[in-house]
Amino acid sequence: VAIWLGALQAREQFPLWPEAHLHPAFEHQPSDSTQPRYVPGLIDIARQAGIDHGNYPGTDIPYVATADLLLHGPSDRAGQLTLVPVKPASEIGRPGRKGDRTRERLELQRRYANAINARYVEFTEAFCSPRLLSQLKCFRPSFSELGRLRSSDELHRFAELFISAQQELAISK
Repeated sequence: VAIWLGALQAREQFPLWPEAHLHPAFEHQPSDSTQPRYVPGLIDIARQAGIDHGNYPGTDIPYVATADLLLHGPSDRAGQLTLVPVKPASEIGRPGRKGDRTRERLELQRRYANAINARYVEFTEAFCSPRLLSQLKCFRPSFSELGRLRSSDELHRFAELFISAQQELAISK
């Protein structure tokens, strides 16, 4: 939908690196851009916000957060970015620690968007009409379809092909 609305690029599960890193639109910036070449990592952003960044469970390795969508769109400003977290409204409004943590994660994404000079738009089902939501539910696979896929060797064959292609196309070679 974002591409249909004019986005030039849509990146799903965009990493919000814990350490300072190149600006996400660096390769799209003109040489005279006022955008910073490097942006702060999420650890620094979390520290400034007074929010625990967190580590992978059982380690001291900071986890790599992701934004659901990072859109690069046409604009009067070169390299206009829009960061879009996608969450169910019930998760954002949930009471207790889980809801608090969801809101903290959204706040870190909002602050990251500010750091990269991007728009920030939280997306929930409230943005969709009831008709669209019901149509999307029609396309959701049933539990029996998922169970059939898990019990077939089709998923395992796909995983084997994916792993072998990954080894042949690894960027570390």
